[in-house]
Amino acid sequence: MKMKKFATKFSAVALIALALTSCKKTPNEAPVADTEFQSSIDASAASMIVTDIDMMVAQASERSYMFFYSTYGATTNNTCTVLRDTTNKVNILTFNNARGADGVVRNGVITINYQTCSTGTATAPGQVYIRNPYHQSVVSFVNYSVGKFVVANTSSIVVKNTTPAGYTRSVTPLSWSISGLLKLADTTDNGANHADDITWEGQFSKTLTNSTSNTIHPATTLPINWITGQPGIQTGTVNSSNNAINPNGKNGIVKYTGSAKGLTKSASTSYSYTIENTNPLYRDFGCSPDYYISPEQHPITKGKVTFKTGDKAVRTIYYGDQKDVVGYCDNSGIVYINGVSYNVDFIK
Repeated sequence: MKMKKFATKFSAVALIALALTSCKKTPNEAPVADTEFQSSIDASAASMIVTDIDMMVAQASERSYMFFYSTYGATTNNTCTVLRDTTNKVNILTFNNARGADGVVRNGVITINYQTCSTGTATAPGQVYIRNPYHQSVVSFVNYSVGKFVVANTSSIVVKNTTPAGYTRSVTPLSWSISGLLKLADTTDNGANHADDITWEGQFSKTLTNSTSNTIHPATTLPINWITGQPGIQTGTVNSSNNAINPNGKNGIVKYTGSAKGLTKSASTSYSYTIENTNPLYRDFGCSPDYYISPEQHPITKGKVTFKTGDKAVRTIYYGDQKDVVGYCDNSGIVYINGVSYNVDFIK
């Protein structure tokens, strides 16, 4: 009888203790802030390399001298050569640790094949040049590196002129598509093994917005003047004189729309990169932030991208440090994560 009473009392005490324990509140813990924006910079770097490859195609297509990428302050052992083989319809660019006029060191070989036009037929005489409708160039790489990145030999980029046939030069701006797959290894990250760190797979549309100008595109039979020798803007302290969307800009102004996907972080995290159609990316070839050091470095200075990486919140990337207004001539931008802004430099 005593044992029964003791057991009953013990059970009651245990139940009270359990109730008191369950009523204890877990202390509030602040959520860990999402501050990861390096993937935004990496994807932006890959997109910039793709647009530079396109510009190499454009310049090599019409001239033997590539204004932006030929050696700046050349020495005997650091050279960039352009072989234009019009018989086989191939342009071969060979870099030997050459520092270009854009300030970037390149090494290796880029081959640009334009044997077939975008219709799938053999390239006709007028379709040889990047300025003409139906032009198509297929770009391949052999041991090519750009800055700190090594480009995998399995990468391939295709550039097509999408300007309507029979267009009126003074009315319709020139346009192209840029598509393909680019695989990049960051040599400062993984040493000498050159494993893929970043991949880019997508399609951009590019428009030379002021090609209706006689200064930029004087005639359908003449090369495009991407730069005119007229001063644009050489400092990051004031707005570009071309104002990014001015059709009468002194130098070439291109805009990009489109999207890409791929991997970052040692090719382990997926991402998507979508340019906002109503706020496209602009590159003003009159903008040179470090004019006296890298006169042909022309960054993206305006535009908005929706960026998603892994399972993290959607990011918004603004190129230029002024959000939606006309971009300043610099390499800066803003990445918004959960309403918090982070200032970034896309070159560093």
